[in-house]
Amino acid sequence: MKAISIHQPWASLLVTGRKRFETRAWHTTHRGPVAIHASKLLTCVGTHLSTQTPYKQLLATIGIATYKDLVLGKVLGQATLAGCWRVMEIPDANLPTEIELAMGNFGNTQGTREIWAWLFTDPKPLKTPFASGGTLGLWEIDDYLYNQAERTHSMSSEPR
Repeated sequence: MKAISIHQPWASLLVTGRKRFETRAWHTTHRGPVAIHASKLLTCVGTHLSTQTPYKQLLATIGIATYKDLVLGKVLGQATLAGCWRVMEIPDANLPTEIELAMGNFGNTQGTREIWAWLFTDPKPLKTPFASGGTLGLWEIDDYLYNQAERTHSMSSEPR
């Protein structure tokens, strides 16, 4: 299965369906399931944003009270990568909400690079995330390892 490493708090919000879009400076033609890996590093930006609106309220709905509760360096679950568009070309049926706009880089460019909006659907968090290394770009995760974790530790993406 393909996997992607995402910094916190965005990884937790994505895998629980509180965030549908991941914005990147590159695109992909891959569609289908993608394991969501929380990067090992919690950035200063991620720490700060987890105390701000709308992040703090959204994180509270999944039981995360403070940035210290964010899981790092583990696979959190999966979601289906359903589309990837330049931010200015997102189809009307999939336009981001005001809250989603606050949780991504929906500007047309990042310096001289275009920004792409990756649409994730059907989030499936694991009850017990498992440790894994990560890397830049899309990478492969061992299907057997992921499937074992999913069989024994899956949970609903509904709010607690």
